[in-house]
Amino acid sequence: MPQEQEIGAFEMLVIGAGMGGISAAIWGHRLGMRVGLLEKGRLGGQLHLIHKEIPDYPGLVCSNGAEMALRMEQHLAQLAGLERIEGEVLEIMPEEGLLRFRSTDGAVGTLRAGALVLATGLARRRLAMPDLRAWEGRGVAYTASGEREMFVGKRVCIVGGGDGALENALWLVETCGCPEVIVAYRGDSFRARGDFLQEAEQHPQIRLLRRCVVEHCEGEERLEAIWLRNDGQLERHEMGALLIKIGFSPQSQLVAESCETDAQGYIVVDAVQKTTASRLWAVGDVCTPIDPSISVCVGQGCLAAREIQRFLRGDVG
Repeated sequence: MPQEQEIGAFEMLVIGAGMGGISAAIWGHRLGMRVGLLEKGRLGGQLHLIHKEIPDYPGLVCSNGAEMALRMEQHLAQLAGLERIEGEVLEIMPEEGLLRFRSTDGAVGTLRAGALVLATGLARRRLAMPDLRAWEGRGVAYTASGEREMFVGKRVCIVGGGDGALENALWLVETCGCPEVIVAYRGDSFRARGDFLQEAEQHPQIRLLRRCVVEHCEGEERLEAIWLRNDGQLERHEMGALLIKIGFSPQSQLVAESCETDAQGYIVVDAVQKTTASRLWAVGDVCTPIDPSISVCVGQGCLAAREIQRFLRGDVG
């Protein structure tokens, strides 16, 4: 390992500032530990992909994920002594309690901690189509909210069959004035929540196509049409935009050789969020392949912080 400057030392260092990471940091601070919260992008993580009301978090109804992220930001700002660090993680050495990272000014250094909490969440899956990357930014996108102007007033095709695909279909017709949204899913039945599916099926501007895949994009400067193989038949559809919503993969690659993961790459944890590495815990979507949710992430953060306090006191092995 190269000799680099040690930037800071903590009792608990949280890597990722989604809801799981925020919860762990808040609980660690409450329990009297010196806590660092390392974040690469926007605080809130996947919250910024939730565009509809969040009605099921007890005592806190928010109009969307961005509002909830703002409230978390305000909460963290009140916690004196909780140190927030901005930068990109380069390497994690959980057995030694060390982490190499590059700060926003480009400097590379190390952080040391008695315990690490990985809360890196998920990354979008990309559609495996040879010429697709050439169309990104010219009509093809993986986020509707982040590329809103690309979709306004356009006929749109969404690829995917889960909550994200149907939630975005509803959002596009309601907020972007899209005259038609086609949702193309390769499977026989959509995997989305029942309320999303029912609303989409009843909406006059949304078409749901099963056993359907995108085969080709065409256009000159921008996307003008896509070719769909719909139930075996090849069809051309004039489209102004293509939105890819085919799910996510766990961001576990930094510790994949240090602790056990399942076949899909999700980190394996025990009942108190402990991984198989000696100083590493994991919380949130990176270790939750079944039923990920805001409430689950928050509870996992609490479990991890409490167990870390016991670990640092020597109450557990």
